[in-house]
Amino acid sequence: MKYSDVENLVNHLKNAIRKEYSKQNFENVLNGVSLAAQVLYSSNLYYADYDLENYISSVAEHLKLTGGLNEKFSDDVVMFYDGFGLNFRGLIQIYLKALCKIKKVVYVTYARQKDKLPDVMKILSEHHSRSYFLDGDTNIKKIHQLNEIVRREKPGHFFFYSYPDDVTATTIMNAYEGIFRRYQVNLTDHAFWLGAKPIDVCIEFRDYGAGISHYYRKIPKSKILQIPYYPIINYDAKFQGIPFDVKDGQKIIFSGGSIYKTLGGGNKYYEIVNHILQNYPEAVFWYASGGSCKEMDEVLRKYPERAHLTPERSDLYQVLEHCYFYLSTYPVCGGLMFQYAAKAGKVPVTLRYDDMTDGILLNQPELGIMFNNTDELYEEISHLMTDENYCRAKGENMRKAVISEEGFNDEIAGLFTDNAGKTYPVKYPANIDTSHFRQIYLDNGKIRRLKMMITRRNNIFIMKHEPLMFLEGFFYRVVRKIFSIARKII
Repeated sequence: MKYSDVENLVNHLKNAIRKEYSKQNFENVLNGVSLAAQVLYSSNLYYADYDLENYISSVAEHLKLTGGLNEKFSDDVVMFYDGFGLNFRGLIQIYLKALCKIKKVVYVTYARQKDKLPDVMKILSEHHSRSYFLDGDTNIKKIHQLNEIVRREKPGHFFFYSYPDDVTATTIMNAYEGIFRRYQVNLTDHAFWLGAKPIDVCIEFRDYGAGISHYYRKIPKSKILQIPYYPIINYDAKFQGIPFDVKDGQKIIFSGGSIYKTLGGGNKYYEIVNHILQNYPEAVFWYASGGSCKEMDEVLRKYPERAHLTPERSDLYQVLEHCYFYLSTYPVCGGLMFQYAAKAGKVPVTLRYDDMTDGILLNQPELGIMFNNTDELYEEISHLMTDENYCRAKGENMRKAVISEEGFNDEIAGLFTDNAGKTYPVKYPANIDTSHFRQIYLDNGKIRRLKMMITRRNNIFIMKHEPLMFLEGFFYRVVRKIFSIARKII
């Protein structure tokens, strides 16, 4: 996929947005902005788009959401907008646990997720927090629903935690500039997202993300602060067992996450896996993911008794406890997987691709887990595989490389004082070049997939403004469906 192809697609969407804006069709404007944002996130062409940001701002102004508002908003009330609505994944639980201890929390997510959040609801219930669930079937309806909640609850602080293409909360945040304090929880620091304009505080978890937000998203340093996160772990979860036979003396090398994180980068991830299996007969490779790829299938075919692919596990911490060390994905590493391994006392062995790999663990450069080339990496793997005491001692050292729950809670409390961000001051990288990393997205992507994606998400908008693109996307979807059916029959 070429940069120019994606840029051209985004420009076509922007032309459509401009036409809808000239007609004051604000629902369609927001539909177009959301589609363009999804394309930019999926391709990672760049990190912020102020044309899109300004359209959201203009829609917020036209909707007059704060009209007639005279009441003072309460500094003691925090509204947490959760666009994801996921019970376990991400950072929702650690933020709610911390905020509920110090403020009156009002939680907002979507009705479709209402019955899927038992642990989140438990946290809120224990602290007598109020919850709201949006169920509007258009962007404008959802915005007005969220606005009614804001006007009713009058929060002095608004936390934004959502998908990169969210146009609901970003519209509200634009409307309430200067009325409540707006916080962006930057979960996806390595990719595009909407919301760079209407924020007062951008909460980063590492220097790398802070550097991107300042240099690429043009967010002032005065708005950026850093709070590392920790993974939510169910230490009491029952281990579900190893789903394959393991012989005495074998050592399980665990890896996992979205399969796309292993693609590209000169196929080095699979080169490393093959090196381990070829050179250490006692090694067993286990990858947990929701999908596969031809490279992974080849490893499974070559080592049917010693290479295994399984679905993702809810007992991830317990799985790691039963493994020898963790092999990081490449060229894209997984942040939470890093931290799970560290908390389980397992070494996250990592081939460094670029700056994207940095700053996931505390004092990461001193841990000796990051290697710049395969020769260095293979030397470390050899040391780990042949010296169990070394592997065990190094793994134990990992446990201290993740912020504690108490430490995190203190940092969240500090957001509302003059001490915000002082414990972990941002050290902005002198030179941060992300072109190498962003090229992965282009190398692994296909323009037809982007067209299929946006026509599937909003075929009426695309049909109206780009009928040829709609037909192309529709054709690709039909062909893909036919091939899928044919494979099942064959």
